[in-house]
Amino acid sequence: MDIKPPLPGDLPILTEVVGETSGTFPVLTEVVEETAATLPSSLPPELAAHIEQHYRQKLQTYLEEAQQQAIAKALAELRAELPQLISDASRPPHDPA
Repeated sequence: MDIKPPLPGDLPILTEVVGETSGTFPVLTEVVEETAATLPSSLPPELAAHIEQHYRQKLQTYLEEAQQQAIAKALAELRAELPQLISDASRPPHDPA
């Protein structure tokens, strides 16, 4: 049985970490609605709701994992670049005159 530790409640959401993107990505509700639209209409409503809820839970888990990986990668890159950023910022500006 795969037991994952609870995530801290103070994690930033992905859009707070990366800012606005120029691409257009679907939000979770759009993806679920599109998926629900492809389900056969002959399913009993209770079964359709159960399938949709299961899909939402799975997708949420994958989104959280992807967000954690993105945060970890961005922090690792920042740590690697930090010495050069500090060095660049501490140099006096170049005066072309």
